[in-house]
Amino acid sequence: MRPSPMIALATMLFGGCLGSAQDDGDDNDPGAIPLSSAAIPAGATTRPITLQTAVGRQFVSAENGGGGALNANRPAASTWETFTLYDLNGGSLQSGDLVNLGTLDGHFLCAENGGGGAINATRTDPQGWETFRVVKIGGSGAAVTDGDQIALQTQVSGLYVSAVNGGGAGMTADRPAASGWETFVVGGNSPWRLVWSDEFNGPAGSAIDGSKWGFDTGGGGWGNAELENYTSRTDNVRQNGQGQLEIVARAESFGGNSFTSGRINTSGRFTQTYGRFEARIKMPSGNGIWPAFWSLGNNIGSVGWPTCGELDIMEAVRDFSVNHGSAHGPGYSGGNPLTATFKLASGSLADDFHIYAIEWAPNEVRWFVDNTMYERRTPADLPPGTTWVYDHPFFLLLNVAVGGNFPGPPDASTRFPQTMAVDYVRVFTR
Repeated sequence: MRPSPMIALATMLFGGCLGSAQDDGDDNDPGAIPLSSAAIPAGATTRPITLQTAVGRQFVSAENGGGGALNANRPAASTWETFTLYDLNGGSLQSGDLVNLGTLDGHFLCAENGGGGAINATRTDPQGWETFRVVKIGGSGAAVTDGDQIALQTQVSGLYVSAVNGGGAGMTADRPAASGWETFVVGGNSPWRLVWSDEFNGPAGSAIDGSKWGFDTGGGGWGNAELENYTSRTDNVRQNGQGQLEIVARAESFGGNSFTSGRINTSGRFTQTYGRFEARIKMPSGNGIWPAFWSLGNNIGSVGWPTCGELDIMEAVRDFSVNHGSAHGPGYSGGNPLTATFKLASGSLADDFHIYAIEWAPNEVRWFVDNTMYERRTPADLPPGTTWVYDHPFFLLLNVAVGGNFPGPPDASTRFPQTMAVDYVRVFTR
């Protein structure tokens, strides 16, 4: 996005802290692991792990720590798709080892009495039903490393965890043998540590968290000849009760404009220099619709735009199979930024959720869609005589514009309302 001249945490660690004892009836089970009720036993080793279905190539997700069923329906792995594996046998991971799998918030995967019901991540005290045997599928030797395929066998019942045809319907532990849907590809974890996030878990129709987000409101074109009037109403910006933010563009008369929409930012609430900034978004589409996830330098009030710097993480107009990633600065802004595009192999980015991210380091910015890097910029890419301005804190913005210089106006084919759904926004540091 191009801004107007003025723009009116707990740290969460993998594995977490184990809670108090919870009796799930394991003590009398033959073969149950005699674990301490307070912690993983001494001698256990840990490693981060992701599990990707061998058939559908989707990642197992704890869906904000469990409570409901685990699914295997995420195209890319982020924090809730990364688990802490506790190897109860110690040492490096081997086929036959007994393991517990912890989530981002300190809960453990549970087979719920051996399956039939859904696998969830609700237990804080790992015992028998939270313990699985790793079974290597194919390959040579017993060692399990990234890229190897494994099955997870419940330690008490001997039944296998299944992805239920790739997920969506919930994972179970009810299969007597391991085949395609019971096979998972082992992966590792990036070095990123979560420092800020919004998971949008408020009730349906509720306002956004004012401690994390503020509003840009009004019309006037916003420096781009946009046609909407941004409001702070829940008609335009709200949580949907399903763990998502919705920014809704509507065709209605408001404040002298023919459309309304929402634009929110973390200015004055959260800024960061360097790191990974990502959001999982299902974008709207249509002629004249302009969704964006982007960032601006926090010194915009003193130096103005584009000297403050701008990094566009997600933008799409007209062809919604294409995402635009751009960097704006003094001498390379507006219609002439440093930019590149990611094109989906088939379909539209508006058909489903996708993960849009940048990884920003000193003298380098990389752009990703679903963890596929499609652009990298360094000071060597700058036009002669211009300056690299990505060396100070930036804040985040989300909005859906209607019309403007980039997309052009909506037309008779454009349907309203148009909704951008945001599953989460997360910021990491190394």
